Amino acid sequence: MQLHEIIIFGLVWGSLMIYFLTPFNQNVSADTQDQTIITFSQAFKKCLIKVVLHKKAILAGILLISTITYFGFYFYSTTTYIKAHGESEFTKLPKVDDIYYLVGVCIYAVILYFCAALNWSGKYLKNSSK
Repeated sequence: MQLHEIIIFGLVWGSLMIYFLTPFNQNVSADTQDQTIITFSQAFKKCLIKVVLHKKAILAGILLISTITYFGFYFYSTTTYIKAHGESEFTKLPKVDDIYYLVGVCIYAVILYFCAALNWSGKYLKNSSK
């Protein structure tokens, strides 16, 4: 893949992941009955769990698994095609191993997950201070 293809893929895929990891407003609310002060680390820990435990997060998991599966099958089929058709050194092989794409997608998903949790922990702190 060329750089502009990777950037467009990252933007579309990332926006879908953010949408799927964003819970509805009523799912992330301050659930403290007493008037204790909640620190940012406590709010972040609660939001790490709450960002994943809602219905749309299942779609984020399906998107991640299908993307990893697609990249795996794509790079496997490319090398199989080259071997099956007897193409030699004149063949244009992929410049990057498939493991870099797979690890990159996983790291990108984790970064998006932490960004969604940080966003909701800020909202959680605002709701708890009211």
